[in-house]
Amino acid sequence: MTKRKNGSAYRKRRKMVTKMLNVVTVIKKLNESVTGAVENTSLWITRNAFLASGQSRIINMPRSKIGFFKKSVQNICMLFKVFFAVLKNEDILFIYPAIPLYPATSYKKYCIATDYYRLIRAVKGKARIFTYVIDLPKEQEESFGYSRIKIDKDKLLDFEDMLFSMSDKIIAVSSGFKTLLSMRCKGYENKTEILPVMLKAQKREDKKGEKTKIFYSGELERKFEKNMIRKISESLTDNEEFVILGRCGEWINEEKLAHTRYLGYVDTNTHDEIAKGCDFAVICYPNTGYYKYVTPSKLGTYMRFSLPVLAIKNDTISQFFDDCKIGECVDEEEFIDIFKSWCRDSKFLNYKSAYDKYDFYGTNIQNFKNILKLWRLRGMDKNKKFFLDCLADFLNGRQTIPQNGIDWDMIYDFAVKHQMINIIEYQCRSFMDGDTFARFSKSAKSALFYRLKIENIASILKDTCENLGIEYAFLKGPTVAPFYAVPEFRSMGDVDLLVHSEDRPRMLSALLKKGFTNKSHHNEHEWVFWYSGAEVEIHDKLIYKEVFNDEKQDAFLNDMWGYVKDSKLDESFNFIYLLHHLKKHLTSSGAGFRQFFDIACVTKNCKELNWEWIFEKLKNLNMLDFANLCFTLCSRWFDTDMNGFAGGIDEDFYEEATEKILANGIFGFSDDNNQFNMSVNRVKAGKNRFFTYFSTVMRSLFPSYKSMSAMQHYAFLRNKPFLLPAAWIYRAFWGIKNGKRKRFTASIASVFVSKKKLDERVEEMKKWKLD
Repeated sequence: MTKRKNGSAYRKRRKMVTKMLNVVTVIKKLNESVTGAVENTSLWITRNAFLASGQSRIINMPRSKIGFFKKSVQNICMLFKVFFAVLKNEDILFIYPAIPLYPATSYKKYCIATDYYRLIRAVKGKARIFTYVIDLPKEQEESFGYSRIKIDKDKLLDFEDMLFSMSDKIIAVSSGFKTLLSMRCKGYENKTEILPVMLKAQKREDKKGEKTKIFYSGELERKFEKNMIRKISESLTDNEEFVILGRCGEWINEEKLAHTRYLGYVDTNTHDEIAKGCDFAVICYPNTGYYKYVTPSKLGTYMRFSLPVLAIKNDTISQFFDDCKIGECVDEEEFIDIFKSWCRDSKFLNYKSAYDKYDFYGTNIQNFKNILKLWRLRGMDKNKKFFLDCLADFLNGRQTIPQNGIDWDMIYDFAVKHQMINIIEYQCRSFMDGDTFARFSKSAKSALFYRLKIENIASILKDTCENLGIEYAFLKGPTVAPFYAVPEFRSMGDVDLLVHSEDRPRMLSALLKKGFTNKSHHNEHEWVFWYSGAEVEIHDKLIYKEVFNDEKQDAFLNDMWGYVKDSKLDESFNFIYLLHHLKKHLTSSGAGFRQFFDIACVTKNCKELNWEWIFEKLKNLNMLDFANLCFTLCSRWFDTDMNGFAGGIDEDFYEEATEKILANGIFGFSDDNNQFNMSVNRVKAGKNRFFTYFSTVMRSLFPSYKSMSAMQHYAFLRNKPFLLPAAWIYRAFWGIKNGKRKRFTASIASVFVSKKKLDERVEEMKKWKLD
């Protein structure tokens, strides 16, 4: 019996081990994606970064030096991270071929990868996918004559076509590489951006009296490179040392090449540290095939550490060196002679000074934020500039000049998001193609129809006030529209009406009789109504209590009735109010181009503005610096001199501000970011950070009687404050029943602001002159 039991236990253990080995085999095949060209890049685990709008994820595989099991788990987790990031409509940046499930190493991997990326394409939705192509394995193999692709190459091409076709943008490192991609499919040319990485070169100290160290990194099994390395080694003296990194270089040690050290195939950080300690680098690729089109990625590393570079003449590198003067490209026949002069005569020192003059564009993908920054500045530049040119042309009464390569989908998104669709359609209708014009025209007509609805509601409000003998004035949109070249093109989302506090109850009664629905009538805020699908706000103040209020500004703007004449705010007073309203949006929820365009239109076309009085008041209200910044931005964006009030601006901040406003849209940030900004503002305004956290959470969990009784949903609470605890309970159950739990949890979580986020917000407010 005992032997049987032991035998049974043995068989169970053996069966378990067999299963584990099978699992390990499957995982091992998954891990083959980190071999080959993948390991030649900087391989980082997925992390977040910022793109032109919203949050993005950079998807790249972990380094192969990570432990086997840990790496396997991370790779599998990454597949889920990508999937859920797409479901959440986050922007994705793939580094190809360093992607999850790179399919070229086995047919099983190919099948799984194809199904996985088809699934990603199917659930993509509003997520944008950007693919940064650093190598094309098929073309690379054909050019160099080695074989690492283990599947049919046509299948790999099919997979790449699927990946590239579902990408919103393809990022190439050179014009030649873009040509190579466009040879695959003509459709790729229009969405491919040439985007090398911007790298700030690091200063290096000169080491006197030491050997001259020459650095080489790359493939070491191809015949061409082997011959070049042998020739270089033969030309060296005792004063030089040749340092080599790369795969398959054991033959160097076997042949005992003079003054040459082969250090093996190392991880990225070690590679960079070794390169940093050398004097100059060499690139030995033939000017044929693949590298006629592709700039070697190692060039970026050399530039990062201010290494002069001597290279065999290559079309892409030669053009780069002609611009930047950081190295020399020579014919293959002359390479060794020039190499000797670099070593003996220290000729490489002639190129080191170039690093002091320029910010360079390399091809190393270590700095992912720079990829995204350059995509924002370059990839979107043409469309962003065209969008702003249309607005500037409308303001200045010019015709817009048509441009090639415009992404009309992107222009449409900008126009809708910033509520400028009528202006863009008006400026571009003469050169839009049929389908594009139909799309823009449909949205423009819809916007005009909605504006007519707003005008009709404004007419009802005007008649109501005049019939009741109520003094009134319209705010915001109706006060700005007359200064647009075509007033009907100034979009309006709602109607804002100013009346005296004592007149609001009469307005409430009259509007209810006319079929208006009351949404809230909190005495400390505007009263909100709904009529015919549009929102109406009845104000008794211009400024209500906010987190970041300024007592002096509040007192001035709320003393508005002295500036109302014939149911209209004085133009100079209204101009200050528009600036203050813009400042309020930037402080809390963000702003779009339309609010800045309002400022530009009023400045250019309103002849009643008393600039001396305006500047005096702005100075007294501590708003002059903010106003000057707005004038400068408007001047740059809309090509207007702002009556000579525009000044200079830091170019980095200008680009940052442009991208921020472009991404925000007319109503600013998303609800989550709005909540976060308000939380930051509360913490900044509070004296004790933790007390502010506590009080804010308590206000979120248990709103006051005033705020709840003002909402129609809790009408039963009015004049019955003793029912407030019951209203809190009812609010909680109603929120859970209607799926509001996640949103409420997120709003509570946003209250807790880290010191880092607080400091970033404070710094941002300083840049915008909001402090």
